[in-house]
Amino acid sequence: MQHLSVAGESLLIGDEVADCLVRYAAHLGRTGGADDVAVRALGVDGEEVRLHLLLNAGVTLVAESTESLLPEPDNAEALASMRTRISAFELPDQDF
Repeated sequence: MQHLSVAGESLLIGDEVADCLVRYAAHLGRTGGADDVAVRALGVDGEEVRLHLLLNAGVTLVAESTESLLPEPDNAEALASMRTRISAFELPDQDF
């Protein structure tokens, strides 16, 4: 689990989805793009919440490790979607 800080909020989110969000936001920042992403997280009370994030060059995301033993929210769909979008930025290897 990681603490995800965005827009003055700090929530708990799974390691994979936190890393993927930061990576996707970096790709969008480099290209001047923007996108909205919906993920599940745990609020300060430990209850599951749904985040709808706008990612663009002006958004600051901070993901930091935590030793939380709470179960990670299911973000399989969000991860698959972000990975597909990230792969669109990556060029296939070319032989020169």
